[in-house]
Amino acid sequence: MLPLRVILDPSVLAISSIGDKKEKALQYIDALISLDFFRSEPLLSLIMSRGSLNALFIDSEYLDPKKLSLKLKQCNVYEHSANDLIPYFYKLTSLHSYLEDENLQITDKEVKIDSVTPAIPENAIGTNLQSLFIKTLQCLILEADQPNERQSILAQHIINSTVIDTTASLNSRDLNPQISHNRFLLAMDYQDILKHLDIGQLFHSLLSEETLKIAIQFVFDLHNKSTTPSDEIPLYKIGSKFISRLKELKLQQSILRQTIMTMLDSLLNLNKAAEHRFRTGIGGGNPALKRKLDGAIGMRRDVIGEYHLHYWRGDNNFIEFSWVSFPHDNYDIPED
Repeated sequence: MLPLRVILDPSVLAISSIGDKKEKALQYIDALISLDFFRSEPLLSLIMSRGSLNALFIDSEYLDPKKLSLKLKQCNVYEHSANDLIPYFYKLTSLHSYLEDENLQITDKEVKIDSVTPAIPENAIGTNLQSLFIKTLQCLILEADQPNERQSILAQHIINSTVIDTTASLNSRDLNPQISHNRFLLAMDYQDILKHLDIGQLFHSLLSEETLKIAIQFVFDLHNKSTTPSDEIPLYKIGSKFISRLKELKLQQSILRQTIMTMLDSLLNLNKAAEHRFRTGIGGGNPALKRKLDGAIGMRRDVIGEYHLHYWRGDNNFIEFSWVSFPHDNYDIPED
């Protein structure tokens, strides 16, 4: 089971979510792009209710190319065309994973709208979409009675970023911003979702070079306040022994999280006081250690406690992450 599940509220895709102003329309477009990015990530599953497409149709919220073109024109959006955006919509409404497939029943049991405020404001889109959201919310509340190690984020467009505490009664308005296994989170955009992610938990569950690069993508975009997945991350490389070393150390989630944040600091040249050069000898006057292959300089950066990040810094600050050292007097730095 993947450690993260993003549940897509179909009202995020509704054409009226575009609004009447350019700023709102661009937010809608960013949501399409970001959700499509999550759709293909190996760290998480993006799912929705089987009734989502039907609800969009019945509420006249389905994204029609002609209507979309008109909407973009009305909002003075010329950076994107309907032809560019429609494929995102089609892919997101043809997901092969559904909430109902997880042996959970979306119930018709009544949930008063004001019992989950602010999740459903008075101006919620479409009666069918609103009804589907309430049923989905009820499903998640019932599911929370069975604790598990998976984090759930409900992507929904009409609320502020918050947390519903499912350990309390449905009538409780005490919304606790802390994450636990018995809580699910509400998010309305890419940054909201990134703020909620527990990077240490995600990467701990699936240690690989691919998932590490995704984790670095997430922390980079969070740091840069990116509204969509960025392609501006400085180039870097993961050394051949780096992942096996992480597995060997069996790091706790908190240490993995700090290791990834330290890797970001290295890529962005932040917190320079925590970075030190390897030298060819003990004395400070000895020259820096250079890799024979390309002359890259060996670097050591504090992570936490006795843990340190070792990497090679080459031309144009290109970094190759080589090793995580433990205990303090471990100075290994593989050259490949």
